[in-house]
Amino acid sequence: MGRHQETDGRVQPLIDNGDKAFMLNARRELLKVIFGVRAPEGQEPETDLEVLQPEFVKLSDDEVLTVRIPIKRWMGNGLNVVQGGVLTYMIDAVVGPLGYAYSETDLSGTVDLSTSYVRPVTRDDAYVTVVAKIRSNTRRMAYIEAELFTADGKLAATAVTNIMKGRKKPE
Repeated sequence: MGRHQETDGRVQPLIDNGDKAFMLNARRELLKVIFGVRAPEGQEPETDLEVLQPEFVKLSDDEVLTVRIPIKRWMGNGLNVVQGGVLTYMIDAVVGPLGYAYSETDLSGTVDLSTSYVRPVTRDDAYVTVVAKIRSNTRRMAYIEAELFTADGKLAATAVTNIMKGRKKPE
């Protein structure tokens, strides 16, 4: 209980054992594993996380997730600005694993995602930081709020999302 395992390259869900400190640490470790996924040397990325190469920064004691994502040349348009859809892609790639880490199921998925853009992110920025927090976590849904910041700490986008959870596996 309260542990995750990797089997055949898949991360298995955490089941809450009622020990808050233990579960927070288990979720930290799970998120480190998820955000540490990289394509093997010389192979093309196959998943969104392999493409974006996010870096787990922290899951704070008050359960706020912080992830840093590098800016790459392909993300920009002809005006040297990172496409809004790419910013939303980055946010979704963070809130999805956060919802999964709290889902206790082997499946979770974004139902909706609403993004508001505050300022541009340019390809000159080295990275963006996404900060996300679950505001409501029910048996079937997690409501998550997220903010995306430029490398110099300026708010660039906000988002809200609902993540639907799969069914719990029988024990």
